Amino acid sequence: YPTDSKYEQKLLEKIEDSKDGEEIPVIILLKERSKPSEKIRSQSVVATAVESKGGKVKYRYSLINAIAAKLPVNKISEIAQLEDVEKIYYDERLSLP
Repeated sequence: YPTDSKYEQKLLEKIEDSKDGEEIPVIILLKERSKPSEKIRSQSVVATAVESKGGKVKYRYSLINAIAAKLPVNKISEIAQLEDVEKIYYDERLSLP
């Protein structure tokens, strides 16, 4: 996996530690769109791509242009190459101290 700007560091570490075919929870941040219709379109394009690669869309965000999904580890790079994708983060559970 290239260490380019589309991958969060923690996601790269998780990819490295995972087995081929294992699904990883991710947040896919999409490029900012000014019109709501463009945001909906970009989310639909990426959600369709996620599902076509064997992934599952868990949630489409409305306040930010992003999608929560589970993706097979070997398909993350294909989703990262989509024009609409800004960055992919590992979706980890955080708790307050």
